[in-house]
Amino acid sequence: MCLAIQFQQSLLAPDNTIFTGGYFPGSIQQQESNTDISTFRENLIHCLLLRHYTNGGPYVIETLILYFMVEVFGKKDTEPGTRILVGNIVHITMHMGYHPDAKHFPHISPFAGEMRRRVWALIMQLDFSLSTQVGLPRIIKENQADVAEPRNLADSDLNEFITELPPSRPESEVTSTLYTLAKLRLISVGAKVADVATEPQPYSYTHVLQLDKEIDETRKGLPVSMKWTSLASSLSVPPQVVIQRIWLEVCVQRLKIVLHKQFMVSSGRQQQYNSNYSASACLMAATKILELQHLIDEETQVNGRLYQNRWRVTATFIHDFLLATSTLCIYLQVKKLEQARDQPSSGEENSLSADMERVRQLLRKTQVIWLRESPGSSEARKAASALHYVLGDHGVY
Repeated sequence: MCLAIQFQQSLLAPDNTIFTGGYFPGSIQQQESNTDISTFRENLIHCLLLRHYTNGGPYVIETLILYFMVEVFGKKDTEPGTRILVGNIVHITMHMGYHPDAKHFPHISPFAGEMRRRVWALIMQLDFSLSTQVGLPRIIKENQADVAEPRNLADSDLNEFITELPPSRPESEVTSTLYTLAKLRLISVGAKVADVATEPQPYSYTHVLQLDKEIDETRKGLPVSMKWTSLASSLSVPPQVVIQRIWLEVCVQRLKIVLHKQFMVSSGRQQQYNSNYSASACLMAATKILELQHLIDEETQVNGRLYQNRWRVTATFIHDFLLATSTLCIYLQVKKLEQARDQPSSGEENSLSADMERVRQLLRKTQVIWLRESPGSSEARKAASALHYVLGDHGVY
């Protein structure tokens, strides 16, 4: 496992651009970079097999996480095997006893305990993200673990010889852990939202509205340095932090969609819930996500602010863009049916028509992106095809 970590260190050296996206697509350097990544992947597999990774051991979890990152690196689609891989990582991590907090084990040093918390936090993120993508229940349940959050500490605050952990830095200081802490807060409410979406028993609409409010409160409680406002207000912010801010905002809006999507359409249960509120919540959330998609698409082009970080736009990001696209397609279809059924007044019809036209304009711009991504992504091809059907002659074909 130490050998695997050494492979990683050589590839992540300051002068190595394999994982920074520093080469032009199609260039010889890019092809060589892809070859290096493939070699790195093969070496990781050899190290894991030599160590009999299913038995656990030092650095096994870290190496498995590295292997996961290599498997998803640069991929536009979510593959079923990725969720299976995360499931294996979760079970091996729990088999190694990471799910009780380190405070229960006096022989674990403060440094090792904090590293375990950081690893567990990452495992929680992987489990939640992959489960959400494929629409399956989470593997890790809250009552199975009592691991404390890692502290907001810079790497320089820690070493293996400390006898006591230093206090957390203020959240105004961006450390390598702050983004993880912000993500954990979203996962806390996101787990409840996922239960509403995946568990077979129905939840009351009152519970849905309570979760809706909790999402808003969680967003307000995010560290100020991790909150997305606009690109104009982020000119002095490192590109990596800009991506993190955008990603957290996308996560918030995704939770809104997952929570309300099943209530968008009126049905026999209409008296039990407010479909107009849920439809409006989905509309605003999906609109925000696609606006951020357009921003990312523009800024990850050559000479864009996020070009060097474009490799961070993984299948997880793309899944949320697909979710927003499908949500707005459903919105258009639902509103068309409501127009034909309810025969609204001229004022209401004009307002609704204006809203629908704004959605169409947004989807037309998104359609251009999906068409461009189609050669390398089956999911992008499906999205482009669906938009061609929904937009009809108003699309870009």
